[in-house]
Amino acid sequence: MQQKYYLEGGKASHKLSSLIDDVSSVKLNYSVLKDFLWFSTLDPEMTFYEGVYRLPYGYELNTNGNPVEVWNPFDIDVDYSMSYQEVIDGVRFYIEKSLKKLLNQDILACELSGGYDSSTVYMLARKLGSDPHVLTLAFKDSNADERRYADAVLRKWPSDKVHRIDADKIDYADRYNMRWNYKLNPHWPIWITFSMLGPFFDIAKANGIRRILTGQMGDHLFLGTKDGLWSWLHMGHPLRFAKELSYLPHPLRFCLSGAKKRLKSYLKPTIEDSKALFVSTLRYSTLLEKEMIPKPTFAELHTDHTFCCADKKQMLLWLTNSSFHMSRYSSFGRALYEQEGIEHVSPFEDRELIEFMLSIPPQYRYGKGNPRYLHAQVMKDLLPTELQQRRKKAEFSISVWQQMATIDHDRLWEKPVLVEMELLQKETIRRFQQAYKAKKFSNREFQMYWRMINIEYWYALNPYLDKSEFPPNPYVLEST
Repeated sequence: MQQKYYLEGGKASHKLSSLIDDVSSVKLNYSVLKDFLWFSTLDPEMTFYEGVYRLPYGYELNTNGNPVEVWNPFDIDVDYSMSYQEVIDGVRFYIEKSLKKLLNQDILACELSGGYDSSTVYMLARKLGSDPHVLTLAFKDSNADERRYADAVLRKWPSDKVHRIDADKIDYADRYNMRWNYKLNPHWPIWITFSMLGPFFDIAKANGIRRILTGQMGDHLFLGTKDGLWSWLHMGHPLRFAKELSYLPHPLRFCLSGAKKRLKSYLKPTIEDSKALFVSTLRYSTLLEKEMIPKPTFAELHTDHTFCCADKKQMLLWLTNSSFHMSRYSSFGRALYEQEGIEHVSPFEDRELIEFMLSIPPQYRYGKGNPRYLHAQVMKDLLPTELQQRRKKAEFSISVWQQMATIDHDRLWEKPVLVEMELLQKETIRRFQQAYKAKKFSNREFQMYWRMINIEYWYALNPYLDKSEFPPNPYVLEST
């Protein structure tokens, strides 16, 4: 399931750098940058470079260098004759089969956050006879700290090769700074921070580790959000909405709370009545009230952006057009592969596992108020009790705040390239900057501000882009 990039004319590679190393400079794709800034996502076939594209999953290049569809996951039918036990046994079988393919390296490591996915990968690897290094982070912040769950896993499967990093002591100012981020991965503006995982990079190099196993994308196979159900009403499918609703444990409570929330958003004043639904759905906050909402380059992103707890089509968005693409291809794992050849892989990417998950009857995905109920049942014999009873995911924004604290925000926004490109107004940036200093951010505002910062750094530090039209941010160049 490894991504391929290609140029107009047919040249293709798994490494984006190898396609443009022979080109003196490439043009920035402004429409892609705009989509990323405002919506944290982009067209699944595009990159930030003009004339450089990616093949979506399910596609290959033919002998003429043109994309050809070889696999369409939407064609897989749900097998409603499947029993619940057949589902449990099948999921376990395909996860183990996928993992066996990845255990053929002599020196392996497993990331162990303490979540369902990373714990599953580590425990199954041990059960299958592997003895990998363990990479784990410790946070003092209660919202991010998952030590109790990781420790429960390690009590069940002890290891003498555990590398525990104190996340609060990571050197964001000098060792793992923004320059380090974009030296490791110059092609994609990041949307979290590589620096949180930077010590893993050094541990892998010091111990000769060439493959790191991760639980990435388990969410996309097992976890769904109930809010995604409302997309069926937005798209005019009330019967489908009712069917999906029947899988929830408290459908009436869900409808009442959701209707109240959406009624408030629809009654908010908007710039143009004809765009009321669009603006009330996509506008981030009052911090952007005076900013003209840019039109997306393609509408499909914003009608099918979420996925719900049971529907196959919604679950498949990470294969086609969701914001998953942005997180995946700007990820730490992609950067490790591009620059160092260290694989950062997940058994949840396996095509056979995905095909089986797509054939599961939707009523088996959600149970007893736990959106990970199916996963918990599949791993019931291995997951510690503490993990089986877990309901909430950790929240890692503390690492972003720590890295943001190393930046001189006043200097950064003296000559922002975002304003020169007319992607934002100077007054909008000033409002975000004030909100940062006061720490009065909503989660979405915080993510928007972090994207703004990363675009400034990425553009200035990218060695491939033609910057003759817009000079990069002088503070970024001086500070690095």
